[in-house]
Amino acid sequence: AEDALPKVPQNTQVGIYSLNERGARGACEYLETTFPGLKTRFSKEHVGSNNLRCMSEEVDYFIVTTGAAKHAATEYIKNKRPNNKSELIYPEGVGRTSIIRAFLRAIAN
Repeated sequence: AEDALPKVPQNTQVGIYSLNERGARGACEYLETTFPGLKTRFSKEHVGSNNLRCMSEEVDYFIVTTGAAKHAATEYIKNKRPNNKSELIYPEGVGRTSIIRAFLRAIAN
């Protein structure tokens, strides 16, 4: 139920990496609407880049849809993610609902 949603601290940042832009942007919109103060960042790059490195190092939660991804980019994200940040989140699917579900599971733990 909506009222049972976990609390997310103000200024929490969530990064989403996916080649399924429609699903990822839908998830971004939902998360920002549902959790006031939460900010999302999105990337669909095919290889490592400055932007992906910054996202990997800075966001509190990083969702990587391996079902719609380039291996070079996912490996890069994995290698750049600092140990003091939460583990990468891998949704079961590539759509909006899978991404949202994976995030809710991660913050509930």
